Amino acid sequence: MVTDPNFGKKQFPSKGGLDGSDNIPFKLRFQAVPYSIFSETRDEAPEGSNSFADIVLPLTKSLARANSISYGMGETETGHMFDLTAGGVAEFFKSGFGFLTAAKDLLGVGSLLGQRPMDMRDSIFQGANFRNHSFSWKLVPKTQGDAEDIAGICNAFQVCSYPMMAGIESASRVIHPPVWHINAMGVGDTEQSWTFKILPSVLTDVTIDTTPEGNYGHQSGSTNFQNYYPAVTTLQLKFQELEPAIAAGNELKSRSQIK
Repeated sequence: MVTDPNFGKKQFPSKGGLDGSDNIPFKLRFQAVPYSIFSETRDEAPEGSNSFADIVLPLTKSLARANSISYGMGETETGHMFDLTAGGVAEFFKSGFGFLTAAKDLLGVGSLLGQRPMDMRDSIFQGANFRNHSFSWKLVPKTQGDAEDIAGICNAFQVCSYPMMAGIESASRVIHPPVWHINAMGVGDTEQSWTFKILPSVLTDVTIDTTPEGNYGHQSGSTNFQNYYPAVTTLQLKFQELEPAIAAGNELKSRSQIK
């Protein structure tokens, strides 16, 4: 019987490798959890083994932030003849409570004088675009254990980007792909607050290249290539946040976090 993904904890470099994880000052932790339609559980970080995958990788060389807010054009209620500003009130009385301006428009005098209605357009907020986060690694194994860890990590990301089987309804239904919680960690696996907060996200793109430097690899044991692993693997991930971000005080939170 097919079950949910269960990759457990995976890490590169491993603590027992030549480049032990304890020697890496900053790391990124990726935790995949079940998708939920309930706001109160969407931001709950997994505890213990309550996740499909718990993956730790070195901090990437680039952590760029891209924030895109959409605006359209529209008219507002400011600037009309009842505008409660010093200029608006003064014009209201000087124009005979607006009748002079209306009469000039009606008789076409305003046009002869080259007058045109004030441009009342504003940039009107339409929505905050979903934030996207990209990560890229060039993973080089130095032991067979490293190579196995890299292969397992790549497979975990690939599998957990897809929808899952829906039990007895798998012929007609699928389960929403997992949601990912991404955090930076320092020495001692302490969470780092200096990095920008990544809100719960979905994994939209996984690119794995096992021959970026050519068809080279490591072989251990027998000569039938059963224990053959790539010498270099590049892994590229793209995430999109599950919900729009909203400013809450001095930080960004997802829609579910503020309810």
